[in-house]
Amino acid sequence: MTCSFHGLKVLVTGGTQGIGKAIAQAFYDNGAHVTVTGQTPLAPEDINPSFTYEPLVLGSGEWKTRVSDIVSSSEGFDILINNAGTNAVASLPDLDPCDLDKILTVNLYAPIYLASLISQKMVEKKKGFIINISSIFGVVSK
Repeated sequence: MTCSFHGLKVLVTGGTQGIGKAIAQAFYDNGAHVTVTGQTPLAPEDINPSFTYEPLVLGSGEWKTRVSDIVSSSEGFDILINNAGTNAVASLPDLDPCDLDKILTVNLYAPIYLASLISQKMVEKKKGFIINISSIFGVVSK
């Protein structure tokens, strides 16, 4: 079965590696205009040159402004894939509060914030999709 996403705009967070990169490529292969976010600088060969790459460090103090800029410059997305995620492997007494803050920002606050911004245009158009991806690390601890 083949799906066509011709002309649709897709945002994939955490789209520079692993599952996110594969998801982004699949949407592109089926006609979508793809924007990916990632937190590390990329060499040109690390990403499909047809993608729009938006550096986004969700643990930084300016992340909400950066997310707002990405959404407003795109004039809306048809599909949001919240794929970015992080974890810290430590026992609870050893967990650094800064690590906890980053985990909550990347895995909880940012996906909700992104969905709230992007869904505004989706509601106007009466069309859109938001997919939230999580991993086993959301329920596993040391």
